[in-house]
Amino acid sequence: MEEMDAPARFKQLTGDSAAVMRVLEMTQVFSKRNTVSAAALKKVESDKKAAEDKLAKAEAARERVTKRVEEVVKKKDEELEAEKKRSADLEASWVPTTEEFEDAAGLRSRAELVEKIDKLKLDCVEMVEAGFSRAVEQLKLLNPELKVDNIGLSLRIMDGQLVPDSPAEDE
Repeated sequence: MEEMDAPARFKQLTGDSAAVMRVLEMTQVFSKRNTVSAAALKKVESDKKAAEDKLAKAEAARERVTKRVEEVVKKKDEELEAEKKRSADLEASWVPTTEEFEDAAGLRSRAELVEKIDKLKLDCVEMVEAGFSRAVEQLKLLNPELKVDNIGLSLRIMDGQLVPDSPAEDE
């Protein structure tokens, strides 16, 4: 070995010290990583395979659910179209014909129809009452001595007597 002077020796020792420090750092890094045994690697591979299998099953289940959802959506779309057609048919049945009166042509719902029927019932009652009053007035005109104070719309003559009209007697 050749002898070195002090500055060259200092330079050589500094370089060697740096190399030793790097080796120590590498050892530290490797020791923190913990060494892995072959059994541990096999377990990790087995876990990875199990996770991949589980993922494949989940994807297959997702595909089945997706197909089922598509079927349900298709069915609901068909039901919706059927309801739209039914609604259109009902609306078409409410379209007035040339034979209908103007009053009936304007009705748009069952509630309006019921309301119209109720109004017509009341109108009929008013017409009957008005007709009865006119008939009594005509009788008074034809027979001025006729007593009309006990004549009423809901009375009937039975055995020569005026009696209240009761629906039970009609049956």
